[in-house]
Amino acid sequence: FQKSVCSEVHKRRVSDFTVRVTGLAWVANHDGSRYFLVLRLGRPCNDELNKLLSACNAVARRLGLAELYANKGTCVDKVDLSEQWERSDMTDAFHISIAWALQEPDKQAKEQLGKLNDLKPIDIGFSELKLKLGNVVVDIPFEGP
Repeated sequence: FQKSVCSEVHKRRVSDFTVRVTGLAWVANHDGSRYFLVLRLGRPCNDELNKLLSACNAVARRLGLAELYANKGTCVDKVDLSEQWERSDMTDAFHISIAWALQEPDKQAKEQLGKLNDLKPIDIGFSELKLKLGNVVVDIPFEGP
């Protein structure tokens, strides 16, 4: 798995990138058992987040594993999935989780969060992918700027 992800990331020529935080939001997990306070992210200049998603999903497809954000895509039965993921823009789904709760935030918490969405722009740089397999974390460096 690790070698395949590394190969796919390099095949897509993912380079160091910066993302801009575009706001805060509460997001539920797939089954509504946890709620995450997240930093929403903008699309990097060279679309590296979508490239990384495409790389990971290519490996997942080959190994028969569930794909990330598969239920949010626009895949159509008649379209080749690998081709579709290459063209999909999932930027609206990308985020950094900063906190979580077991219960859905109440109306007051959501309203307070809305007041915080006028934050100063925050840019965050990335130069590698952290791949966690069990309790082992592997660094996959990008190509540089």
